[in-house]
Amino acid sequence: IGSRPFSEKETRLLRDFTLSVCPDLTVSYHAKGEEIYFEFNQDKNRFIRDQKIAKIVERQTGYKIKPTPNSTGGYKDWCVDKLKIPALTIEVGKDSLSHPIQEEHLSEIYLKNKGVVFSLTEIKWLKNLCVKP
Repeated sequence: IGSRPFSEKETRLLRDFTLSVCPDLTVSYHAKGEEIYFEFNQDKNRFIRDQKIAKIVERQTGYKIKPTPNSTGGYKDWCVDKLKIPALTIEVGKDSLSHPIQEEHLSEIYLKNKGVVFSLTEIKWLKNLCVKP
């Protein structure tokens, strides 16, 4: 955690890369909890759009969408707020698992998530949404 937004080299590199490619959406994988986060101060239309995308992932993985009213402004939040694109954080692995998640759990996680990226690339209305700040 840095002292201010983009104070750390790795966050500046991620920001600069994201701005250079201006993606249609982003997906960040974290461990653990089997939850999907998508919201961060979107207007109503973008909230509905982003919720549709999160529901695709929910159906694919079986993970539940979880509201994040007190989100702290991480990468997903920056993408939603500044670039106006859908951004998901997918928490993989059961909450009961220990950190780091052990290798014997990876095949189950993989099976739940293997089609996510393909499913998202098939959404035709997700083109050219990025707005550079």
